[in-house]
Amino acid sequence: MVLLVLPRHSLVEILSVTLFLGLLGTLFGLHFFVAHCRSLLAEAMRVTVSAHRMSELGMKEAVPSGEDFPHLMALARLCERDEGKRSLRFVQIYYRLLTVMYWVSGGSAPRVARHAEFERAACSHFAVVVLERCLASMRQLVSFPWEQTAGSDDA
Repeated sequence: MVLLVLPRHSLVEILSVTLFLGLLGTLFGLHFFVAHCRSLLAEAMRVTVSAHRMSELGMKEAVPSGEDFPHLMALARLCERDEGKRSLRFVQIYYRLLTVMYWVSGGSAPRVARHAEFERAACSHFAVVVLERCLASMRQLVSFPWEQTAGSDDA
């Protein structure tokens, strides 16, 4: 019979390995979260939104800025449509991370601050696209198709 002798590890070694693995898992999770949010933003950036629609949403400029996101999130909460809300929550968390990064790096790293502001504007654009889809579905619900067919039967 062969006896297997395992080396004894100290509590400090066990805790340090556990901490290292936890930190590594957190970093991988954060990396995939950011990659997912950036893919959502890239998909939304392909959609062009008219200046008229921007003014309907209460925006002064034709291109959303990072400062518009809280206003757009408030409007999105009014929308009852669930499609896109989960993605919008992810983007909202990403926006908050970018806001912290923007304010921390403002004076010391202007390049990082510019990148964070660009990403925050992309978050606002994503919210505009979600709101536009919500408004389109509401308009579709409001345009009663049975009234149009009933009116044509009377003629």
